Amino acid sequence: MAKKRQFKSKALQFAYERYVGEDPELAAAFEEELSAADIASQIYNLRKRATQPEAACGKGGDDGVSHMPAGRLGLRWSLPLHAQANCCGPG
Repeated sequence: MAKKRQFKSKALQFAYERYVGEDPELAAAFEEELSAADIASQIYNLRKRATQPEAACGKGGDDGVSHMPAGRLGLRWSLPLHAQANCCGPG
């Protein structure tokens, strides 16, 4: 038998116990949807961060290079500002 899921929210715990209960198929479907929601959230956050004008245009730095924040793996990427000259206009 799979380990019973525990939630911080009493309401969510109640709903899980009521609708999923001990059914292994429903528990597996719930976990799959939870994983899909987590991936969707990560994609949203990456897209949101990638479209921020100050991050894309290098504002706030004076080293001539635009830096994106390090991600989960600690990787960074940089673009020379001259490669982005027309992205934001004057400023």
